[in-house]
Amino acid sequence: METTGIDFSLVRGATFAGTIRHASGGQPVSSVEVTIQSSTGTVVDHPYTALNGQYRSRALPAGTYYASARNYYNYNGGQTVDQVYNNHNCPPEGCDWHTGDPIELVTGTDTTGIDFSLHDYGDDCGDPPG
Repeated sequence: METTGIDFSLVRGATFAGTIRHASGGQPVSSVEVTIQSSTGTVVDHPYTALNGQYRSRALPAGTYYASARNYYNYNGGQTVDQVYNNHNCPPEGCDWHTGDPIELVTGTDTTGIDFSLHDYGDDCGDPPG
């Protein structure tokens, strides 16, 4: 049986992407989780970086988002300080997502350059955890 008269249209979502690097030396950091939250704090995506340090969000509706980077597994040279976008280091007890800079997405666009530069503990950004 064929059903007719059911029509809908799809709207292309928006994405954002970037690269995560070590602040000292600029080497890419792989396997970093990027947590993406809506303007209300709801987690909407959490991609991981590839070997080249790059990540990309899934397609999202237009709106305001926040991103944080956490190197759970301490790959690529040891423990790093977590950050919220745009270069806001987090204290050892964790990130406060809304202290980051907002990322504005427009329907159908791909925003690039949402990059992170993670400091190693003991750099100029604070004391080691513990």
